[in-house]
Amino acid sequence: MPLEVLVADDDPVSLDTTSLLVEDICDCVVVAKALSLADVEWALAWGVSPHVAIVGYSFPKEGDGQKAAQIIQAELPQAVIISYSGQEDLNFGTYNFLKGRDSAPELTAALVHLHSLLSSAEEPAETEKG
Repeated sequence: MPLEVLVADDDPVSLDTTSLLVEDICDCVVVAKALSLADVEWALAWGVSPHVAIVGYSFPKEGDGQKAAQIIQAELPQAVIISYSGQEDLNFGTYNFLKGRDSAPELTAALVHLHSLLSSAEEPAETEKG
């Protein structure tokens, strides 16, 4: 089963770049792209239920990525939220926060790991023969 991912970023170039990166990783599929908080809310209203949401930290025109992450987490508490920013000077001390323009290797590693967890959770339990 593919790892389903929602990508949210107010920068169209970053949105497309991140989406392409996700699609190139193992068995991942982008199920929704959001350029704004309204797009995030629309996707959730239409029943998009990703395993992972990759959210840009800032949506300067309509709030921020933190608000988008809160909306996603409230609707989909099982979803893993990964926030990122191209700004090197941000430091939030959070586990799921990537920073810097060269965070693609960390994002790749995180998605591969999450996909392996999903795959192992879906493997049917072996029944005892008796």
